[in-house]
Amino acid sequence: SGNTRRVDCPANPALGVIPGVEYAESAFELKAEERVVFFTDGISEAENVECEELTEEVFEDFLKSSSLERPDELLDAIFRRVSDHAGDAPQSDDITAAVVAFN
Repeated sequence: SGNTRRVDCPANPALGVIPGVEYAESAFELKAEERVVFFTDGISEAENVECEELTEEVFEDFLKSSSLERPDELLDAIFRRVSDHAGDAPQSDDITAAVVAFN
């Protein structure tokens, strides 16, 4: 529907990097026909050859404008969007995303 909402989560270290660390958690309700997109800062901070970041705002606008319903299609489109932005710039961080849908 184009509606998005940001779910603020506490910052945590990467999974598995620090043995025995306790992670902060948060919870939210996912309703029928909703989906959630998880992504690392490698998506929003992906740089092009002019060293311009994609930014969270641009990424959120991309998600709002997407009419793709299937999680796999949206995930492919996310990676294409990052690649289109970066162009020939070398990748400088991980580019990780997951899309979960509740049917």
